[in-house]
Amino acid sequence: MKKLFFILFLFSISISFGQSTKAEVIVCGCKGDPKYRDENTIYSFGIVDVKPEILGWVKKEQFIKDNFRTPIVNGEKIFGKIYVTFVIEKDGTISNINILRDVGHGTGDEAKRVLENMPRWNPAKIGDKIVRCNYAMPITIP
Repeated sequence: MKKLFFILFLFSISISFGQSTKAEVIVCGCKGDPKYRDENTIYSFGIVDVKPEILGWVKKEQFIKDNFRTPIVNGEKIFGKIYVTFVIEKDGTISNINILRDVGHGTGDEAKRVLENMPRWNPAKIGDKIVRCNYAMPITIP
């Protein structure tokens, strides 16, 4: 009886910790699953084939540096980082701007203003299809 119990115990451990030889498909609405590819799907930055980037010669850091008006409190400029997320639409515009964390004193509102005035981006692509893409970035206050 003890041998039978021991054999069943070893067998159950080998089944639970063994690796499957069959590839599993995770259905998450991500790339490769055509039934989830509709017009309004927002894809994560990590799964798109072609990453979004800002159009033209202007770099996003330079644009923010040139257009961000640093608030002055008690005669001194504020320094720090603002963390934002936004969606880059199919036409390259920015929408759904969310301020995750800011320094305070109106820095979040100023970051939102700068992002709304940012030039168009080259949109993200999965394969040959242009898609909406979620983008997150820190803004260092110059």
